[in-house]
Amino acid sequence: MDLDNYLERIEKKLYTNFDLHREFELNGTSFEMYAQYNLRSERYILTKKAKIYGIENNEHTFFKYFESLRESDFNKIVSNIIENIEQIVKPHKEHMSSNVNAIIVVDSSIEELDSDLIKLIKNFKYQKGFAFGFKGWADFGVILYSLKDELAITNKKGEDVKRIYSEV
Repeated sequence: MDLDNYLERIEKKLYTNFDLHREFELNGTSFEMYAQYNLRSERYILTKKAKIYGIENNEHTFFKYFESLRESDFNKIVSNIIENIEQIVKPHKEHMSSNVNAIIVVDSSIEELDSDLIKLIKNFKYQKGFAFGFKGWADFGVILYSLKDELAITNKKGEDVKRIYSEV
């Protein structure tokens, strides 16, 4: 499978619920695709004008391609997303949670990659609270997908969405 085929299959899965953008740029780093999902729930009394509360849950997914991934590439992508997490999530008083995912797609086989890099991805952990949790939080999932093996490796938060991005 090649990258275009993979992205087309992912687009077919996500297009009904996600806003999809090809060739997305975040603070100087270009991504092959960006997918955004927003869910808003409200409670109100009698009319919608008498709102008691509202909550938002979001998902932001960034797709980045490498022929073969190095640790420096991984660190650059992850640090760019972390540095811009507030710009991505846009926390406010009704924001509850956001899942931010980095899908790193590689041509090479998983066995060809450095074992320390695989360990780094599996052990990667990041969670950010906004205003002591009053404006919600963001979790960061990482998925490494090999086009050659059609196999994915994830961190703990990436396990939640692994099936969506690896079974294409």
